[in-house]
Formats: sequence, C-alpha cells, structure tokens
Amino acid sequence: MLVKTHVISSIVLSELIFIPILISGLIPYNPIIVITFLTFLIFGSILPDIDEPNSTISKILPSFISSFINFIFGHRGFTHNIFGILIMPVIFTFLFSLYFENYYVIYVAILSGYTYHILGDLVTYAGIKSFWGFNEDISRLKFLGSFLVGSSKEVYIYTFLTIFQMILILSILVLDSSLLFL
Repeated sequence: MLVKTHVISSIVLSELIFIPILISGLIPYNPIIVITFLTFLIFGSILPDIDEPNSTISKILPSFISSFINFIFGHRGFTHNIFGILIMPVIFTFLFSLYFENYYVIYVAILSGYTYHILGDLVTYAGIKSFWGFNEDISRLKFLGSFLVGSSKEVYIYTFLTIFQMILILSILVLDSSLLFL
C-alpha cells in the first residue's frame, strides 16, 4: 500500500475502535491524549516501511537506519511480520518515552498503526512473510482480492476510506461535538 492509504486506513480503523469507547465514557476524553494518539498512530502506520530506503519514514529518520535494516533484512522482511509487530513498537515506545509522557498511549498508538499497516500489506499482491525467518511463505488476505500497490483498486480503497472518514467526522459532530478537539 501507499503511505496515504496506510495512514487513512489506520486512522479509520482506530476511530472505529476508540470513538465508541470515548462516547461510552469508559475512557475520559482528553484532547492532548487524542492528539498524542493520532500523532503516534500515524508514525506507527508508516514505521514498518523503515526497511525501504525510499519510504516516507526513511526520510524522517536518519537515512543510515533504513539502509542498514534493508541491507540486513530486505523489504517486507523482519519489519513486516508478527515479530516486527511485537518488537518494533516496544523499541520505539521506549525511545519516545525518554522525551514524552503517556508512554502507554504512545505504545497503543504505535502498536495499532503498525498492526494496521501489516494488515494493509496482507491485502496487496506482494503480501507479507508472516513468520519471516522461520517460514518464507507469502501470506495474503483475499477477501478484498489482492491488488498491486498504487493500482486503481488501491485508489478506490483510499477514496472510500477518505469519504468514510469525512462521514465519521460529521457523525461525531452530530452525536457529540465535545469529542472534537479542533
């Protein structure tokens, strides 16, 4: 998937999970927490592509990091499987917790974005190696049908998610405007 599709799908999926929790009052609403969550969710949604030197995340972080990871593991290797989901969010949460409070929010956000990225790559034609290092078989979810990265099918998915996001924001306005922080 392209970076914009990873980001919008992570935002929409997180909202579908967390907005009902906020509306129910199980977690008190705090705009700072929401902004922190969204920031690190977006970071987490692009983090798995740290193994690709030309990716967006590789332009944010020092370039030697992605070059090194790509040289050792290749693209869609270690960072695109169950082990990456378990390890990478912990590493980056630790690094960010040195500078930010609310490390639990940072962890949940990075973990969510990272997981949604991997799920997104599961529906692409290239798929992922779910158990890289132990099993080199490619995994794909075929319920949407696999598609090529950047294909017209991905454009349709991105457009649908963007429209859905707009409808979701309008619904929040109607249901409970106190949840909007902008």
